Amino acid sequence: MILSKPVKKVLSALLTVSLLLFAYFYIADIVRQIDFNETSVSIPLVAAASMLFILSYMFFSLNWLITARLFDKDSQRSQGLVFMASQPYKYLPTSLFVLSSRAVYAKKLGLARKQSSLAQVLENASIFASNFALFLIFYIAMYSFLLAAALTIMLLGLLWLVNRKKVITLSFKKKSLDVEVWQLTKMVLMTTAGWIAAGFAFVLLNMAVGADI
Repeated sequence: MILSKPVKKVLSALLTVSLLLFAYFYIADIVRQIDFNETSVSIPLVAAASMLFILSYMFFSLNWLITARLFDKDSQRSQGLVFMASQPYKYLPTSLFVLSSRAVYAKKLGLARKQSSLAQVLENASIFASNFALFLIFYIAMYSFLLAAALTIMLLGLLWLVNRKKVITLSFKKKSLDVEVWQLTKMVLMTTAGWIAAGFAFVLLNMAVGADI
């Protein structure tokens, strides 16, 4: 059953209002349980955490721009803002009516739907790869710093070896794309920096309210 635009608008409005009401009552309930006489908040740490969180979004935005340029070398710098615009959008109930908000915004800046879909596959691959590598490094570091350092050096060496090959061919459903290996490496480096910035933002936010990590 295909919904008409007026019905979608009404449903979107109802879902959005419901979400806002839920968020209000949920947050209000949490606030009521806080004893503000015993809780102190460090504003400078909150500000630093906010800056780091924004920085993490900037790294992920640059990653999207690099990915988009693999499929369209003429992609404007403003294409990087597509990540900023679409990332919060996916948490809104109105995103139920859009297959990919990233593709919607990217198309407005000249990236075709098929291109943006493939770009999202590569983007998420780089995000997952850096996330998994950081998880291994930090998890092992809990038990052995030297072993974690050795793993870091090994991964960096692997990146160096991979970059000795200038171009690789990626295949998607009988279609091929020649990609510079350095561009893929930059994507992983950007997402790694994004995860680290976001992680430190979380740590600082916990410190700001005196939470024991």
